[in-house]
Amino acid sequence: MRKSKPVIILLAIQLIIALSLAFINPVCDFIVRKKGTEHTFSVDDAWFTGDFVNYLEANCYIDFRFNFDRHNFHPENYAVIATDENGISYISALSETKPENGDWLGTEDKDFGYFCYFSSEKLDYDLIEAAFDINPVSDFELSEKYDITVSVSVYKGRAVLNKFLVNGIEIEDFIRNTEG
Repeated sequence: MRKSKPVIILLAIQLIIALSLAFINPVCDFIVRKKGTEHTFSVDDAWFTGDFVNYLEANCYIDFRFNFDRHNFHPENYAVIATDENGISYISALSETKPENGDWLGTEDKDFGYFCYFSSEKLDYDLIEAAFDINPVSDFELSEKYDITVSVSVYKGRAVLNKFLVNGIEIEDFIRNTEG
């Protein structure tokens, strides 16, 4: 019994750590959605990935309205969010100091302006092809043909994607309601 006690304690500690790690992200995302401000960002670049049978993944980079090279290192800690007269949000500048007014995104992650929408709902390949007038296997680019925006909740520098919109309609509804 004495030899098994340390093993049981070690397993219990590992289980507690695993469970706490499994709950941290969902809880943080819930807090961002509950307390955060919802922004509709214009999208600079959007594309599809996925197997187009079991799942669809729509990826995008939000709009930066200044000369921004996302492949370079930027030492600034804050991405300042601004909203234009049409209610569309964008990143207006990078700053080393935290903005006193308004929302901002933390820039510790290199892809802080990147969002991914993952759908595990079964979507008919023919509907995807008809909805976007593309062959998803060879033509992944969306942002050149459609008005793509994303609804994002932002709170204290963290962001959570709420909706991926194509011409103002959620992507899955856009695909389902297309007459192909």
